[in-house]
Amino acid sequence: MRTGERWMTDSRMAAAVGLLSGVLAVLATPTGASAGATERVSVNSAGNEVHGSSARPALSADGRFVAFESDATDLVSGDTNGLRDVFVHDRQTGVTERVSVDSAGNQGDGESRYPAISADGRFVAFISWATNLVTGDTNGVADVFIHDRQTRITERVSVDSAGNQG
Repeated sequence: MRTGERWMTDSRMAAAVGLLSGVLAVLATPTGASAGATERVSVNSAGNEVHGSSARPALSADGRFVAFESDATDLVSGDTNGLRDVFVHDRQTGVTERVSVDSAGNQGDGESRYPAISADGRFVAFISWATNLVTGDTNGVADVFIHDRQTRITERVSVDSAGNQG
């Protein structure tokens, strides 16, 4: 399979996963939420609607955490890159955090998209064109990253078994 064909297949798979996640986001209800209620989760930590579009929701197994991508610059403070980033909203506490950051919490210098979240909400995987999320990212192509929300560590996982980039 040629690279372009693989990217098309991967894009279709990401779209299907995103659509399924969106359906699950409507079906899952965390503790304390009203069953069957529609809830906007692309809000800042104060619960305010933001200026920008959000898409591709991914839901933790219990429905508490929703990862999504957005180009809104007012979801979190300090979002000045003007690019699409990946966020997680905690439906129980109302807190929204940006996870497409380096391990020091600095924003990326390229778009981040297509989030996936672990069952417990701790790990968020995403694709990014940013070159500053990890040291030594010089391949000039999108990479896959995982951000650990507990330790705040972001690592690139689209490398070979020796840790070399493609």
